[in-house]
Amino acid sequence: MRDSLLNCLLESKVRYASRMETIRNWWQNRKAGYTVVGVEEVARKYKTSDTVFFLGSGPSINRITKRQWEHVARHDTFAVNKWPIHPFVPTYYYTNYPRDRGHLLEYLSSIQSRLAKYTNTVFFLSQNRVTRRGMHPRIFPGFFSEEPVCCLYNLPQPIQAARGDSFEPGDFEETLYYRGAISLVLDLFDKLGYSTVVLLGVDLCSSLHFYDELPEMQWQFKNGYAKPARILAKEQHATMDDKNGSKQPIDRYIYAVDELYYRRQGVSLYIGSDDSVLHPRLPLYAFGGSV
Repeated sequence: MRDSLLNCLLESKVRYASRMETIRNWWQNRKAGYTVVGVEEVARKYKTSDTVFFLGSGPSINRITKRQWEHVARHDTFAVNKWPIHPFVPTYYYTNYPRDRGHLLEYLSSIQSRLAKYTNTVFFLSQNRVTRRGMHPRIFPGFFSEEPVCCLYNLPQPIQAARGDSFEPGDFEETLYYRGAISLVLDLFDKLGYSTVVLLGVDLCSSLHFYDELPEMQWQFKNGYAKPARILAKEQHATMDDKNGSKQPIDRYIYAVDELYYRRQGVSLYIGSDDSVLHPRLPLYAFGGSV
């Protein structure tokens, strides 16, 4: 996709800024430096390892040891959503921003100072986030590091598979994107050419997050953005819901990607914690013997 002010004005759905505010912000930040790259350029210039760690939001993140983080840091990492609350700085970052502008600004106040450390992180921006929501370093610079590297890419059409369907190898010929951030990132891993993928914080056994007890995240409970933690602990993860039969639960999708696509491509898929519902069907990753 092209990088331009026009692309940030194309759609009115779920906008955080009016079209006038978008134009004003673009003009005021016109001298703000940033670099635009494509997925292929990311693979050439920013990929440093054949192993990549997906950094999810499950509570098992809090049980990763210091030595294990040191091991993770020797490879590429892809963080999603509210990851900047965590001190570990990833190689890549993508987020689904809160739809409500008030919640968006609360979230920004929680992470803005932390994003200053993301100077070597590649920010992934899908077309719908830019055209619909104006998420661009010249419109909402607070959501980026100084002079960020931004990978702009077109969001693929998702795989169509309802609960009663069975995934087939042909489903993955064009894309791995199905539902949720994890399938989008698995598709990007495929395009970036990783041979080993490790899922961290993909617990799926509840709706709890690793950051729920942090003081700076209590706004999400006070203003209704999230349900109380006691309720989240009893609820299944949102991506495990079949959406009234229109979707397959995300665990079935992940198994299908592993068995019908990754293995045939010579890609190894691991889970980082035996707390995940994906274990033992997905093998547990060995952190180089670290404890």
